[in-house]
Amino acid sequence: MQSYVGSDLFFPFFNGAGVLKRWEAGNTWTPENPDAKLPRLTTYNALTNNFSDNSFWLQNASFLRVKNIQLGYTLPESIIKHLKIKGIRFYVDGQNLFTITKFQGLDPERTLTSTGSVQYPNVRIITGGINVKF
Repeated sequence: MQSYVGSDLFFPFFNGAGVLKRWEAGNTWTPENPDAKLPRLTTYNALTNNFSDNSFWLQNASFLRVKNIQLGYTLPESIIKHLKIKGIRFYVDGQNLFTITKFQGLDPERTLTSTGSVQYPNVRIITGGINVKF
């Protein structure tokens, strides 16, 4: 899957933002540096220079994410029979534990109708617990 990236996380000077580290001087195109890896950086007529859709802004948004995983252990009856309970189970649950991607935005799974990256990434949640049956 490919996606265009945009908004203030990617464009220098957008909404009054400063220049990001990836826009370091010397990496941007100039007539003296035509083989630079970044396009020309300018504050003049920014809508046509810095914000033009082209293949530079197209990124591979493929990813592999562990969304939900739960590990648990139920104690055997031979251990719990002295406690006069029917069962004990220990568990740990994880959501959004990690994502493998080369996408440079916050979340490759963001709303695909949004060309910006102003959405927050998924929250990582780790919970644990004990279930006891009497």
